[in-house]
Amino acid sequence: MKIISIMILTIFILSGCQSTGRVPIYSTSHGPDYYDEDWNEAFYTNCNMPKNSISWETENDNKFLRFQLKGGQKGGCSTDRRPRHGASFWERTEIKHRSGFDKNVKYNIEFYARFIKGFNGLKENFFQIHQQVQGCERGPIVMLKFNYGIFQGDISTYEKTFNVNQNFKKWVKFNVILDFKEGIYTVKIDDNYFIEERPFMDKLASCGVPHIKFGIYRPGYKEPNETSIVDFDKLITNVLE
Repeated sequence: MKIISIMILTIFILSGCQSTGRVPIYSTSHGPDYYDEDWNEAFYTNCNMPKNSISWETENDNKFLRFQLKGGQKGGCSTDRRPRHGASFWERTEIKHRSGFDKNVKYNIEFYARFIKGFNGLKENFFQIHQQVQGCERGPIVMLKFNYGIFQGDISTYEKTFNVNQNFKKWVKFNVILDFKEGIYTVKIDDNYFIEERPFMDKLASCGVPHIKFGIYRPGYKEPNETSIVDFDKLITNVLE
């Protein structure tokens, strides 16, 4: 049965990569792979994650993925256990894309998130477009985060404020439009613009392979963060003409 599951996953990953001209990301897994019937992408744990911090849940016959991070739960990546960027350590429970994006294509990444608890601390990231792969130590080009409960986009005519405390336990639709042709990205929340055509080419490294990481990733301090919980569902990527 295990062999059959691995074969199905391999076909799932390769077919997705071939359809968009993308390159698989090969790295050591530290746990199971994650994919669902209403996703068209597969993910894995590229670092050891805190115990019981990632789980599949079911509600009204709908399956979704839950991340739960308690204060003081350090991530298992090499950079998480040391002081960095003003934090004593970094707390992390997240998964990484099995394939990287084509740098000549425009994508629409759609997913649903439901914030259950927390996200009232500093720089609580829940979704990234990262680019680090083996042999290329580079940072993310897109990070979606809350600062003390507020997600806020660029100042523009479309500027809005999304307060996590006013949206707990609601499924919220996110669209990240990632345009490698123009070097810009846009973020929509429930079809409203929050970030519009923000440049990212200055962050993109020639050695990097852009890919998705999602879950919870935040700075840790001696004074513990409160527990944060978020659900993810229906993650779909599409190529835009």
